Parts: sequence; structure tokens; C-alpha cells
Amino acid sequence: MFVAAMTKRRILVIGSGPAGVSASIAARRVSTDNEVTLLAAETSLPFEKPPLSKEVLTKGIDPSAYPIVPSNMLAEIDFRTDSHVVEIDRVAQLVSLSNGQRLSYDALVLATGGTPRILPELPLSIPNVFYLRNSADALALRKGLSDMAGKQVCIIGAGLIGLEVVAAATLIGADVTVIEAGATAIPRFGSDEMARRITARHEQAGVRFKWNTMVTDAQTTDGAIMLHVNNGQPILADLVVVGIGIQPNSEIAKASDLAVDGGILVNDQCQTSDPKIFAAGDVAKFQTTWMESPAMLENWRHALDQGEVAGTNAGGSNASYDAVPSFWSDQYDLKLQGVGWSDGCSSPVALRELEHGRMIEFYMNNDCLRYAVSIDAGRDLAIAKRLIERKIKVDPSDLADPEVKLATLLRST
Repeated sequence: MFVAAMTKRRILVIGSGPAGVSASIAARRVSTDNEVTLLAAETSLPFEKPPLSKEVLTKGIDPSAYPIVPSNMLAEIDFRTDSHVVEIDRVAQLVSLSNGQRLSYDALVLATGGTPRILPELPLSIPNVFYLRNSADALALRKGLSDMAGKQVCIIGAGLIGLEVVAAATLIGADVTVIEAGATAIPRFGSDEMARRITARHEQAGVRFKWNTMVTDAQTTDGAIMLHVNNGQPILADLVVVGIGIQPNSEIAKASDLAVDGGILVNDQCQTSDPKIFAAGDVAKFQTTWMESPAMLENWRHALDQGEVAGTNAGGSNASYDAVPSFWSDQYDLKLQGVGWSDGCSSPVALRELEHGRMIEFYMNNDCLRYAVSIDAGRDLAIAKRLIERKIKVDPSDLADPEVKLATLLRST
């Protein structure tokens, strides 16, 4: 799969999230002669983002406690903070920075990630309105939540990140309302039954949900925020968090005339329409053998894996991206996990009920497991991932039967 680079290459990586860090390390791994520069808009070492809506909010831990990799792994990479790219000259193979520097490249990796989608009715200029994407956002939100015990907090968006913030606010003692435009929570995660069980845990903690509801206007009044909605009476909140997904940071690619369709279009080697430029992570739009059509994926594990492929190829080797992604979410005492791709799987074919309220949903295509999601069943889900990767044909009745050990299905032919 990997072929050593034959000549020294200068590789620039834009973006210091998981895809960018992974790409930088991979490019250097291909050949120690490769000169790798990692350009970070942030002013700190790269940190993990999943804890921002988990431990940083609930346990008061500083984001710096969660580096993407130990600092020594970046020792042989030219890591530059506060570096903002303003232009890519594809003909001259030069990148211009806001400080006037111009850097040449043999290969370029765009790992620019995304920024939160902003509700026009709730701009950042309104006090006590928060969006969550980076460490500064998380620290500001944690400070804002710190005196919300007994006060009204509204979360807009019932996706995984939104529900993690809901759990954090509830644990602090806030009175929480969730506004969701759809009819259920986390619709892309699992079935309506899965959503019902997760929602029930939040309701047990006192959370109220308003489904099929959208904010139509917002007004500040006496330090609070009055949210007018399309469905029912206005909602008064002392603090609002908006979590409705991200917008890919593809502007620099568009300005460089690279092919963009929402995200930056890439092939299975993470190459863009310019073979010397690669893209990976939240900003890339791609297709694998597991998928029916090109898509984008906001996923930590995916960003690491795809970044590694992009960096490997930028470094002069040859690799393809066809990974089975996985993800997780911590909400109260629940551990939600998923593996695989749900393309072509409209509903679960099997539900495995386990003791203590644990469960797994299985989705299949062509007699093979393609996607699985669970509540508090991490060990079984790890086996499900191997079943997916090996494309083992399985019987739905075996998947549903808790007496059948999933590990025994790995030996099926």
C-alpha cells in the first residue's frame, strides 16, 4: 500500500485539527527527507475537539489537557501558529500568508475544517449566545454556564453535540429546553426508537423538547433572550447555545478555482482537481466503496484516517481512503457509539436488547452488516466494526439474539 518517496518534497499542510496533524505526521513518515510545515490559525498546540462538549464543560478540565498528539511527535515538523493563509498560487505553487510571507510547496494539504453554522436570528453579537467549535468557545461557554443553576438555558439543535451540551447544562443545574427543527433527536444516528430512548434519558433529567420548531426572531430583554418560534409561545432564556452543524471552510479552495461542491471534491487518494493539492477532514467531499454518493463527514476518527491518507500521498507515496468510520457521544451515564456507513440502509434489520437498558441496532445491505449503533455496548460494537470491514454475511436473527456471541460470527464464511 505504501511506497517510499524517492525525492525530497516540501509539503505544506493548512489546518491543525485532527486531519491536518495526521497528514503532517504521515507525510514525514513517508520520508524523513520531506520538509513538512503545518500552518495553524490557532495560537496554541493542536488539541482534541470532542472533549470541548464533554469533559471541558462537565469536569472543568482545560482543553490543553487533550493534545491531538504529544508535542514530541511534532518535533520534526515546522509547526507555525497564528498563520492565516490568504491566497494559493497554483501555477507558482506558492501560499501567501496574512503576514506577507510566501511559502512554496511540492504538495499542499487543505485540512481547514469548518465553522459553526450561524442562525441569522442569533448572531454572535447577542450577549449569552454561544456557538461551540474551538477552545475559546468552550471556555466562554463553561464560564457562561457556571452561574446558570436554576436559570433558563435553551439549546438549539438536538444532534450529538447539542445533546452533549444539554447534558452538561443539566448537570450544572440549569433548566433546559431544546428546540429542534425535526421530529426526533439525532435523526442521522439511529432509528426513532433509539432517539426515543435517548430523549427519555434527557427528559428524566428534566429537559423539555420542542419538536418541529424553529426560531423566527430573537430579542434581548433585561439581560435575557426572548426566542420567538414558529410553533407555540415565545421562550425566554438566560443563555442560548446553537448547535446546528458546521459550514466547511472551503473559501480558499473556491478562490483557487478548485472543484468545490459544498466541500472540496477529492478522489479516493484525497486529491483535489489539482493533483498537487489534497484535502481531508470536515472540509472534504468524498466517496468510498461503502457509499452510494459523495458526502461529507464531521467525524473525529474519519478526520484522522483521511488526513493520514492525504499526508501519505502528499509525501510521495500511494494510499487510498476506504475506512469504516466510528464515533461516540457521552451524555450523562450513556455512551452512544456508531460504526460504519448507513448509505442504502433505511431502517435497522435487527435490534439486540441487552441487560441494564443497553442495546444495539444493526443495519444491513446485501446480506452484510453495514452500520451499527449502540447504547452502552462498546465491546460488541467493536466486533460489529470487524464484521463490517470483513464484509461477512450474517443472519439478522443472529444479530438480534443476545445469546449468540457476535465474535462467533467473525468465523462465518
